[in-house]
Amino acid sequence: MGSVATGTNMDTKPANQLERWAQNWLTYWHGNGDAHQYRYYRCQGCLTLITWHQIEAGGCECGMSRRVRPAVLSWKDKVRCLCLPWTVR
Repeated sequence: MGSVATGTNMDTKPANQLERWAQNWLTYWHGNGDAHQYRYYRCQGCLTLITWHQIEAGGCECGMSRRVRPAVLSWKDKVRCLCLPWTVR
């Protein structure tokens, strides 16, 4: 655990069965990009968490910006994504 994961799909490979289940769950609800892409992004206009399903549908619904940046997830965001995935839109 000496290195810090950058958050790309390539860097976040599951190490055990629980992590594999969690990643399958997150992929089902939020989608998944290519191996070199991040799992979550933030809209530069409203700073909302953006998932791959939203990116595939055209991006953030705020209309302020079509630009996104890789997201650093807070604990609140992680809990929402894993335990309350329908709240991340």
